[in-house]
Amino acid sequence: MTVLPPEGRPAFEEGASMIFSLWSALSLAIDNEFGGRHSRDKAQQLWVDVVQWFYDGKEHYADDLEVDLQEAMEEDFHMVLEDGSPLQVARDLIKLHDECAASDYSRLEGLREALQQQNNSRDSQPPRANMQTGSESEEDADDSTSASGSDDDMSEAEGSMSAAQASASSAAPGSVAQASQMDADGFQVVQTRRRSRPQAPS
Repeated sequence: MTVLPPEGRPAFEEGASMIFSLWSALSLAIDNEFGGRHSRDKAQQLWVDVVQWFYDGKEHYADDLEVDLQEAMEEDFHMVLEDGSPLQVARDLIKLHDECAASDYSRLEGLREALQQQNNSRDSQPPRANMQTGSESEEDADDSTSASGSDDDMSEAEGSMSAAQASASSAAPGSVAQASQMDADGFQVVQTRRRSRPQAPS
């Protein structure tokens, strides 16, 4: 069993935090609040539980940690991951732990660079709000053009809008429920019965 000395713990915890930040499924769950408004707190607690898992003085097996990560994602964020990422994260964490135990901190620099690239990529993406505003401006321009028609046309348009709104209201619940089943990155979002995970010993 590989034992991490106290002086190696700060480096391990920093690296573990970066591995979690680079986990796209977890980032998706936090950004979209799949675990509710406390999604970020749940992710932080998962990190605490995993770090404590390494400090509990037992053998560390990637498949055991994979199961814990998978269950946490299902229970806390209602996500069933079939992309293999829980196992990859588990393996990365165990490698990091073993290297830090041997006073090898070279992996940290690579993690820092990867995290910086991810942050730069996010910063370079155009804000969605601006894109929507542009689209809405075009729609407003079209509406202004239509408004120059006769009063009869306006009445018919209002009637059509009311009918469309009523139709959308009746269809919306089903549409939202269906759309929430699969996100853009292929992660399945499901409703699961919450089970409490055992609390890590302090």
